[in-house]
Amino acid sequence: MNQGTVRAGATTRRKRVDRKTLSTLRAAMVAAGGLIVILGLLLLILPSFRVKKIVVEGNSVYSVNDIIKCSGIEVGDELLALDIDEAINNILESCPYVDSVSISNESISSIRITVKEKSNMMYTSFNGKYVAFDSSFHVLSESADEEAYTNLLRVELPPIAALSVGGNMYFANEETNMDYVGELLDSLNEKGILEDVTFVDFSKKFQVSYVMNGNCRVELGKVGDLDTKLMLVGEILSARGNEGEYAIVNVSSTEKPTYRLGNASDFLMK
Repeated sequence: MNQGTVRAGATTRRKRVDRKTLSTLRAAMVAAGGLIVILGLLLLILPSFRVKKIVVEGNSVYSVNDIIKCSGIEVGDELLALDIDEAINNILESCPYVDSVSISNESISSIRITVKEKSNMMYTSFNGKYVAFDSSFHVLSESADEEAYTNLLRVELPPIAALSVGGNMYFANEETNMDYVGELLDSLNEKGILEDVTFVDFSKKFQVSYVMNGNCRVELGKVGDLDTKLMLVGEILSARGNEGEYAIVNVSSTEKPTYRLGNASDFLMK
């Protein structure tokens, strides 16, 4: 018999498709189709997530518009395309009075920018210009126009030898210890008085004074025993009321505090 001959009527066997494999293939095709649909929808929907509102908080020196402009974020930007790290760096580089920044999504159309400004910022005059600095005497900026620092506290300091923007301030007396500056400002701030202070004279360590609301000068003498001295100031002003346009309160001696009326010349800044 010829082995290569197929007998008539013989049935050709077909390979059966595995049902499990077929189900898997069908599921994969459905999943792929679903992903394509989802990606298509995302391409249509995501661009519609745009910034409609920008909220700024924690600012006092800079305006809301200043912070927003420095961030580089604009109303109408695609929310998911924003580079938050870049926006934060933009603010820190453009706003020397800002210590830290955080940016978060309030909603699918709103951004919140929270800034923390440096504490105890002040300004003083030096060589015909005005310089802004913090309580560590790190110089933040300078300007020929005093109006640039209307939101900062003006102070008088001991003689300055040298300074540079971005660097530190150096005093003529290298042994000058300026810790009393931060000590007084912190105490005034804790007691809610600092917001009413318009000028502080730190030029003489043992003859420190400050001006409140432009018409009351408080002479502290040495910065020490501040709780008692500030309490005495409050009691004296409450008892005296508004006796005159200008007043001078001296609490350099807590045992013999004094009060007297003054005049405009007593409040001329140096």
